[in-house]
Amino acid sequence: MNWEITEIDALGRIGKLTINKKEMVTPNLFPVVHPYKNILSVSDLKKIGAQCVFTNAYIIYQNLQTRESVLKEGIHNYLNFDGIIHIKLKVIHKLCFLQYKSHEYTDVKVLSYH
Repeated sequence: MNWEITEIDALGRIGKLTINKKEMVTPNLFPVVHPYKNILSVSDLKKIGAQCVFTNAYIIYQNLQTRESVLKEGIHNYLNFDGIIHIKLKVIHKLCFLQYKSHEYTDVKVLSYH
């Protein structure tokens, strides 16, 4: 992850955030998308300028068909979005807690757990 300041004006800053070769200008808004119920499709959000989206892992986890599709295709292919995707991972933390039976797990364990 890399963030660089590209412009400064008084106390405001414009920057560029790069995560895994995906870029977005900051500050930015993260439209919240449901993994499979959207009035406006994720690809339509991309067309109108969205550089990032936010979704929820618990919704993905609850639906077996969606979960299997995401695990098979990957979240970017499933959502048809090549930008930055932030996923709320509380369900993953719960699963790690159940697996490790303690709060002593690292972010690496959380991110590598499926």
